[in-house]
Parts: sequence; structure tokens; C-alpha cells
Amino acid sequence: MAYNENQTTPRSTEVGQLQPVLAGLLPFGTFIVMAQSAACANCLVSLFGIATNTLNLKTFVAMGGVFTDGVALTFFTLSISDLGFCVWSLCWSGSSLCFVLEKRFVASQLPYYFPVDPRAMGFYSYIMMVIFGTTTTLITVYLAVMRCLCVVHPLAFRGSLSPRKAGVLFALFLAFSVATRIPIISSIGIRATFDLRWNVTRPGLWSQPNKEQVKDGIRSGVDVPLPIVAEVILTVCIIVMTNALRASTQFRNQSTTSSIQTSGQAHTGHSELTRQEDDQSSKNGRAKSKGLSPKDARVVKQLVILSLLFIVCNIPKLARTLADALEPEFMLGRRYENFYEMSNQIHVLAETFNSTLNFFNTKFRLQIIPHKVCGGQRV
Repeated sequence: MAYNENQTTPRSTEVGQLQPVLAGLLPFGTFIVMAQSAACANCLVSLFGIATNTLNLKTFVAMGGVFTDGVALTFFTLSISDLGFCVWSLCWSGSSLCFVLEKRFVASQLPYYFPVDPRAMGFYSYIMMVIFGTTTTLITVYLAVMRCLCVVHPLAFRGSLSPRKAGVLFALFLAFSVATRIPIISSIGIRATFDLRWNVTRPGLWSQPNKEQVKDGIRSGVDVPLPIVAEVILTVCIIVMTNALRASTQFRNQSTTSSIQTSGQAHTGHSELTRQEDDQSSKNGRAKSKGLSPKDARVVKQLVILSLLFIVCNIPKLARTLADALEPEFMLGRRYENFYEMSNQIHVLAETFNSTLNFFNTKFRLQIIPHKVCGGQRV
């Protein structure tokens, strides 16, 4: 943090110009407390997410077969994407906290500032977050759709996700996410800029005149439609997979009941027993064709939980994106700057939370403790 000897306090005219912005929709004092608390909370959640996703990746490798099974490799790439999101979320939260502190210095007319404008670092960190967040969205939707197809048409789609296809899809999803941010990246930069608040020149965010038009185009083409389409698809997939789980449970219960009844009637004679065994085999065959195997049921439950978590945690982002598209004053430097910054804090915290809680199925979780305690050797 730097101290300006030539300008002991922020310019009074600049402070006066900021007052309408600080008033905004959210009182300045309330905003400072909420923003600092949210930034600190997001730092902690990001650190936890980095730890859990790193542990996930190590556990996948320790379990073996991650590069020979398409579904396992897809979940592995999901952890990679979540890890990247948590890393850049931590960077963004640190920049956001510095930005809030500078606003507090300006309002208090304190002569302190950071050597680099926090908004510049925060903007680039946010772009990287969006890249990994979009990749996570695409992977989650793809997993849900493929599992639904396996449930509806098991013979046609079972085993269709090969490791090679999973790797290619991850590369394509990541490339698409990067491509959607290239126009914005090319319209901004970090240059030495003069800051009127402290009468100093420091590295800050520079943008081309058409940056807002570029943002509007990407927001209309990607940022708004993608989460809406993703949530609709995931909702349909959840309904289909939940019905499949319910049907599988019913068939399994019916099969168990029929087996008990058959055992109780074994004394009725060999011919009767043979007939009942044939009937039972027919029922079991129908149950297997319509129901889910225990392994498939675990995967479906896992995807239902991931999909529900994704939908809930992405609602704040969708609301912020829609508000950004509908309200011109909802942005930095405008009337609702404080509310805009606070909404960013909330939706980033929710997304980071979503990228943190991926411990997958019971077998996977049981591998974590031995891997952590025994240095990778299974107990």
C-alpha cells in the first residue's frame, strides 16, 4: 500500500463526485461491512475449494482407471475446472477486498492507495473465473444429458462415452469458454493511468471505447442464454433421473418380495417350484431391463445432487446478469455501483460454493481418508 506525499488527502471534488454513487441503492456504511464480510468469506470458501478439488484429483488418480473410463475422466475434468474456478475466485476476492478498502479510504479522505488499481486485477481474475465457470456448466450439462440418455435408451448409449471422447469434449468446452472471452480481453488492458483521487499515476484498467458494446454482444449471445438453457436442461434431466431412480427402487422391492414368497412356497412340489422360478426369472429380467443397476443408481443419484446444487448456486449469477442487461445504471461508476459490487460478491460466493462440494459417491469418499492418512495406500 502506498502513501502519496504530494497529495495528503483525496481530492475533495472527487469525493464530492463520488457521493451520489456511494448513496446508490445500498447505503455506503452497510455496503462496506457487507462487501468486506463477503470477500473474506469467499476467500475462505475458495481456499477450501482448492483443497477439496486437489484432494479429489489425487483420489481419482489413487483409485486408478480414471484415464480408461469415460465417465470417471469426465468427473476428473470437472474437478480440474472447479479447481481453476476456485483459484481465480480467490484472486478476485482479494482484488475485490482491496477495491472496497480503497473506497473506504476515499470516503474517509485517507491518503492511502494500492500501487496497482485493484479493479484492473479483479477484472482479469473475473474473466478467468467466467472461463472455468462456463466450462463447469458445459461439463455438468453434458454429464446429466448423457446419463439421461443412458436411462431412457440404455442399449444405444451405454458405454458411448469413451475416454478419448471425454478428453476431446473437455478441450472443446474449454476452447469455447476461452473464445467467448477473447473479444473482451482484446478490448481491455493494463496501462499507466492518472488517478484523480490521489493525484498519482499508477497501472490501471484501460478499455477501448467499444468495450461496452462488446460486453453487450457477449452477454446477449452467451452470458444470458447459457445459464437459462443449462438450468432448463438440468431440470428436465433431474425429473427423468428421479423417475428412473423411483422406478428402479420399485422394481428392486418387487423382486425382493417375490423372492421371499417363492422361498416360502418351496414345499409345494418340484413342478410348482420350477414354474415359479421361471416366472421369477422373467420378472427379474423385466426388472433389470427397466430398472437401474446399483452402480448406475449411484451415478444417477450423484448427478441429481450435482445438478440440483448447480441450479441453486447459479440463480444469483443469472439474476445479476439479467439486472446488468436491463438496468444501465447497474455497473461500476454508476448510480448502483455498490449494489452491483455486492451482487457480484454474492453470485461469486454461490458459484465458488458450487465448485467446492464435489465429493462424488460413497466409494469415492471412502478413498479420501485412506489416501490422506496413509499417503495414497489403500487401507
